Amino acid sequence: MGFNISGLVINKNYEKNFNELQNILGWNLIKGEKIDFETASSNWKEENYCDVYFSENGTIIFLNIDYCTSGYPLENVNTLTFGYSEVSMTFLLDYFEKGTEHRSIMEAQGERVFDEGKRLAVEDRFEEMTEIIWNQIEIVLGKNFHQIDNSEVAHRYYFKKKESTDNDISEKEIQINKVNILEPLDVKYFSEDELIEYFNKIVIYCKDNKINFFLHPTLLNDKNKTVVQNIVDIKYYIGSKENLLNVVRPKFPMEGYYMIGKFKKDNVDFKTSKLLFDLIENYKIENIENTKIKTAKVANNKWIEIDKKLDDNSKASDSDFVLLIITIIVLLAFFGGLIYVIYNISTLP
Repeated sequence: MGFNISGLVINKNYEKNFNELQNILGWNLIKGEKIDFETASSNWKEENYCDVYFSENGTIIFLNIDYCTSGYPLENVNTLTFGYSEVSMTFLLDYFEKGTEHRSIMEAQGERVFDEGKRLAVEDRFEEMTEIIWNQIEIVLGKNFHQIDNSEVAHRYYFKKKESTDNDISEKEIQINKVNILEPLDVKYFSEDELIEYFNKIVIYCKDNKINFFLHPTLLNDKNKTVVQNIVDIKYYIGSKENLLNVVRPKFPMEGYYMIGKFKKDNVDFKTSKLLFDLIENYKIENIENTKIKTAKVANNKWIEIDKKLDDNSKASDSDFVLLIITIIVLLAFFGGLIYVIYNISTLP
């Protein structure tokens, strides 16, 4: 099955002052049982506990993926947050040096969906995201992950739930937004059903209001920027869970899914993203006949072609891009006419 793990790595051994680390992170943990490293590094953790291993010069905390979608800017130490899923082929990395973000990468299905910051030294030696993550873990932890003996000691800690009453609700709990898509959503508090529900809501809202969610949020005005950032955040959470991808897959072309929020400043990106948004506005696959399914599959192949065009656009000539635009326009017109004819034939008395 392969690795499906996520966690936080710090280049300091906190074994003797773990309470200090808890306070810095804002966590309230109860120390549980001793376990071995094999158990600590096993697949996905539940939200109510974490497993901790101390190397000579570092600390690695294996956490639920919900704790690992953003980095931890701790002063005076270097931190690496990572997610590694060979099930969904989703990989993410967020690296901070002494509280300053240095590198942030996310890759899904072989495509870079997020890539910011200064390149890491390991990226000069390795291209595969899997190798980049393992080697960066070794640099921060001070020990090769795969050379740690499975019988070495680790510790399990449980997150203590805050007790509260109707008359004693923290300010943070009051401010949690799980409803208003026009404001930043606290996606990490979403259930799996809520992730799917609000992904669909935002797609519909963007279609109705002509908000191109393929553009990077920074290219949109403040109101639309927030909406698109919300769908980008939800996309990352869904992308880390294969069961949720299976829910989205029949209703949204995966090639387009991974390009949400991907288009940045290049003029070619603006034009191509508009064409893709036009495609997605008309993309429907529920309750259609086999002939229309075949048509939809042909259209789906265009996503792959355009995505490759996006990756290679620095090498493409202007004439190539004009030809691509013409091809897509002709293809859209052809699909529209074909579906219209099929519909009329199928409704004949």
